[in-house]
Amino acid sequence: MPSALVLVALLSAVVFIGIKQSAWVAILLAMGFCMAFVLLGDIAFVANVNNFTVFVTFAVINAALIVLRYRRPDTARPFRVPLSLGKLPLLPVLGIVFNIFMLLQLSLQVLAIGFGLTALGGLAAILRERKFKCVHRT
Repeated sequence: MPSALVLVALLSAVVFIGIKQSAWVAILLAMGFCMAFVLLGDIAFVANVNNFTVFVTFAVINAALIVLRYRRPDTARPFRVPLSLGKLPLLPVLGIVFNIFMLLQLSLQVLAIGFGLTALGGLAAILRERKFKCVHRT
């Protein structure tokens, strides 16, 4: 859980107050979010929401590897992924499948909160991008 909350808090801080003062504000926001979830009293629930963010993160990383393999095939890479079928790396495909399987083991309440936190993080990233585009235009 703290990983997702720290990400949301950091993105929110960067969006709303700028990048120079965002660290201490992000720490305070993350602390507040964590305290709110700890007050729920069920540490297993909090751990499962954290598991959601871990599974989604690994699935996205594996998907990015596959996408980059096709979109930028000539880019020099410091390592190779074993077990490829043509351009398609099989281990990242298995990683995505495994992480989706693990996500399906979580309760609907955990999935709802996980998707909600992910949506908040995405919204903060979009707002941040718009803010910086406006700043660079002027």
